[in-house]
Amino acid sequence: MHPGYWIHRLSLLNKDLFFEYQKTVVPWLNSVGGVICSQNVIHTKSNTKPNYILELVVKFNSISQAHFIFSSKEFQDYIHFRNIQSNLFCSILSSSKPTFKFVDHELY
Repeated sequence: MHPGYWIHRLSLLNKDLFFEYQKTVVPWLNSVGGVICSQNVIHTKSNTKPNYILELVVKFNSISQAHFIFSSKEFQDYIHFRNIQSNLFCSILSSSKPTFKFVDHELY
C-alpha cells in the first residue's frame, strides 16, 4: 500500500488565527500519524490578499488514513469553529514516489 499525502494551503489575514492554527493543527497532525514532509510559511505585505500563508505536505500511512484524518470530527470541528474552511485548500493523493516543491511567490 502506498502512502497518502495532504497537499495543504491555508491563507489568512488574521495573524493571531494563523499562528494559532500553526501551533494547534501541525502538532495534532503529528499526533494522529501524519508526518510533515514540507512546511512553508509566507508572509506578504499586501492588504488586498491574504497576508499569512501556510503550505504543508503531510504524509500518512495510506490514502484512506489521509481521508479519515481530514474528515475527522476533530479537524472539521476546528476549521468550522474558527470559520476558516473557505481559506483552506487541501488535496489528498497517493503516490509511490511523490515529488513536491513549493515555490515562494509574491501575491498581487
